[in-house]
Amino acid sequence: MQRCAIPLAAFSLALLLGPGAAGATELSGPLNGVLGSGGNPYEVVADIEVAAGDSLLVQASCHLLFAAGTAFDIHGCLAVEGGAGADTVRFEAQPPGGAGAWRGLRLHAGGEVLMAGFLLAEAETGFQVFAGRARLADGAVRVTSQYGLRLDDDDIEVRRVRVSDAQASGYPGIFAYQASPLVEDCLVTDCAGSGVGFWGPAAPRLADCEVTACNTGVTCVGASAVIERAWIHDNGTPGDFDSGAGLYAGYASGAPVVTDSRIEGNCFGVAVVLDGSVVLGDLVNDDPSDDGRNRFVANDRYDGANRHVWNETANTIPAHNCWWAGSDGVFVTDTALIDGWIWDDEELAGAGPVVFEPLAPVTAAEPAPAPALARWRVHPNPANPVFTLRGEAPRAGRLDVDLLDAAGRLAVSAWRGDVAAGPVALTLTAGDLPSGVYLARIRLDGAGLGGARVVLLR
Repeated sequence: MQRCAIPLAAFSLALLLGPGAAGATELSGPLNGVLGSGGNPYEVVADIEVAAGDSLLVQASCHLLFAAGTAFDIHGCLAVEGGAGADTVRFEAQPPGGAGAWRGLRLHAGGEVLMAGFLLAEAETGFQVFAGRARLADGAVRVTSQYGLRLDDDDIEVRRVRVSDAQASGYPGIFAYQASPLVEDCLVTDCAGSGVGFWGPAAPRLADCEVTACNTGVTCVGASAVIERAWIHDNGTPGDFDSGAGLYAGYASGAPVVTDSRIEGNCFGVAVVLDGSVVLGDLVNDDPSDDGRNRFVANDRYDGANRHVWNETANTIPAHNCWWAGSDGVFVTDTALIDGWIWDDEELAGAGPVVFEPLAPVTAAEPAPAPALARWRVHPNPANPVFTLRGEAPRAGRLDVDLLDAAGRLAVSAWRGDVAAGPVALTLTAGDLPSGVYLARIRLDGAGLGGARVVLLR
């Protein structure tokens, strides 16, 4: 496989360009060379590609607009050197707002993509790796009609990417099929299906990620994923039994391992179905990489009753060395109480047990760290009705904070305004909303930036 070592002086500018509309540059066919912001906006009027043996560098601030049905195929090397704010390289539909209007970026065998500081918007699938090597960092993927990212090869690393607004319920925001990519320090939010989906025999890794406000958090079907230091919270539709697990594990060929993670505020915490299995903490062996240390908190969105683990299979599920808390967020050591929050052989006919003892010591039960890019805190919590919301904005932009009720409906628009990059502290009010648990949904320039539970106590 060739590598994207790109000496700029060696480039010949061999682009199939046309005059386009006033001030625009038309693109179609093979590309080889450099795209600079001086050609903005670039209007893709027919499929474009980087052919095998060719390389294309897309510089900061470039803006590519794709006509309906067009795609960007990469058989050679593509390097995208964007940044934050105005320096972001943008790949969007033409006209804007046409969700599903273009087919996205597609990487093929023998190709390589190195992308940083980018936005992929309004495509069918933002970026699909059929085969090849890909390194994505510091980007955003939003408003896709199918997958945000589909990753079908192993040599893939995705870091600090926000994926939001995958519209179709059958399509995860990030999806890996029979592949073992690394997904690290990412935020996945507002997906109509699963936030993250791992399917087929493989061992993908999900590390330091936040998955929130999706129909389901993470789905593992026959995949032995490693999930560590994740914050999987507030997924599912209240009252919908078929939605809302923080993690679904199914089929016998895979057994995901979950450690050092916080699973909170979902309809169900972890659901094990269809002869699946999962390791939530195993102190029987000598492998410290599966020793639990997970926090289960307030997985009660279905009907108000906590169900931290739902084991529908005959398999025994190890869940040693974890912390367990109810809807009030207080970690407990009462094994009878914890057992009532776990649905297994005692509640479900034919189900195997969930073995949760020994417990992790409550004195050490500080919340698991959420990714810095997406962590938001509420104080005081419970609130009545004024509270402070603190977090981090990765860049300057317009920040919107909405409070959603238990059914996921907008309860109140709490804040609208511009913020600078860096720490954010907002004093907000819930107004005359009744007591209850609400989700603060936080968006930056329309893209999901995270969420936080707000308990309102009058």
